[in-house]
Amino acid sequence: MASDRSRGWNLRREVKLECPKCKQTLDVPRDATDPPRTAKVLILCPECVGGDFSEANYFDAQGRQIDLDGKPMKDPANVE
Repeated sequence: MASDRSRGWNLRREVKLECPKCKQTLDVPRDATDPPRTAKVLILCPECVGGDFSEANYFDAQGRQIDLDGKPMKDPANVE
């Protein structure tokens, strides 16, 4: 079985949650469901979500949005 390091997992113990609406941040323990290399998650906080559901957007340490496999997503501005 491959080690966490060889699979490219982010070995940080914490991930930063940030609300894109009010900019509130919170450092939380890394969750097993976070994509590999997750450093920051943009998701509406309980005060801003208004009882609805919020979609999480994941980012790596370089600030690139990543997919659920931890791979950087294509920048829509550069897609031909």
